[in-house]
Amino acid sequence: MSHSTELSRPWSEAQRRAAIYLRTLRGRFGAAERRLVAEALRSARGQGQLNQETHPVTLVMEALFDSLSAVPNEPPPTTPPLRRTTMLPEPIEFPVHDWFRGLFRRIRLN
Repeated sequence: MSHSTELSRPWSEAQRRAAIYLRTLRGRFGAAERRLVAEALRSARGQGQLNQETHPVTLVMEALFDSLSAVPNEPPPTTPPLRRTTMLPEPIEFPVHDWFRGLFRRIRLN
């Protein structure tokens, strides 16, 4: 594995997370969102050269929040709205209970 591949992994993870954030926040990921991610990456790489101890995901998300807060008529960057859904219970298997049930059934039959 080359050294450059090792260095690019955190940056590609940062790009992926920024894209997911924008897609969740805005409900779409088009050309405007791609531009925002590219600007955030460019800004974060510059900041990363100054502060090499900060993780790239942190740098990219901070740069993205700065870009979003500068856009007029845009809600302030926060976590995306939560959507509640109904969860159906899954059937739960209890092997020990099944074993005890079978044991008691055999004891009653004897």
